[in-house]
Amino acid sequence: MVYISSTHYEDAYRRILDGATHTTGTSVLIFASIDVDGICALRLLTTLLKRDSVGHKIIPVNNYADITLMNTTLIESNLQIRSLVFLNCGAQVDIQDLVSLRDGLSVLIVDSHRPFNLYNVYWNEQVQCLDDGDVEKNMGELRQAFEDIEFGNNASDDDDDSDSDDEDSGRKRNSDDDVTSKKKRKTGMDPEDFIRLQEQRAKKRELRQYHQTLVQAYYAQGSYYGQSCA
Repeated sequence: MVYISSTHYEDAYRRILDGATHTTGTSVLIFASIDVDGICALRLLTTLLKRDSVGHKIIPVNNYADITLMNTTLIESNLQIRSLVFLNCGAQVDIQDLVSLRDGLSVLIVDSHRPFNLYNVYWNEQVQCLDDGDVEKNMGELRQAFEDIEFGNNASDDDDDSDSDDEDSGRKRNSDDDVTSKKKRKTGMDPEDFIRLQEQRAKKRELRQYHQTLVQAYYAQGSYYGQSCA
């Protein structure tokens, strides 16, 4: 699970503290959107970090180019950085396209913008999103769809042994027995087993297409807001 439910928000802060124990310098980079929600969240987080004597640096974010620049100038070259926190930004893009993840580096996304990029929610244990309840309560089927697309076995769309490639494809076959016998010779399996295999492949393709439609519909619903970042 790479999202943090609302009943375990303290785990996210504990992860930041754990990272700070491995360095004496600045261990946290905070990328904060310059809108009201992001600034309020920044004030709350920095108050906690100062209380716990955790070194941190604040990066105002106007656009995603600011993040890629900091990735080149600060994150890649500074092994003391252990935690990246994104306040009211980062949820809608695959954060791994902007940040070079390395061992010992964790990413926390606290963002009210929706929809989530599903790679942030389900892909990498180093990236965690705070969930306001939407992921846990409403996105179970979407998670299954995403995991099927990314990790499921691809069903073959076409049978490599199709008779349509025969040089004499225009000639009519004499009988159904000729077809099944050809299939048996080419596949090395009983015709009934061959038909059963093809049916299974067809079901897998249908399920995969349904899952692709589900994910596309999630992204196509347009932008909206979840719980306030602060």
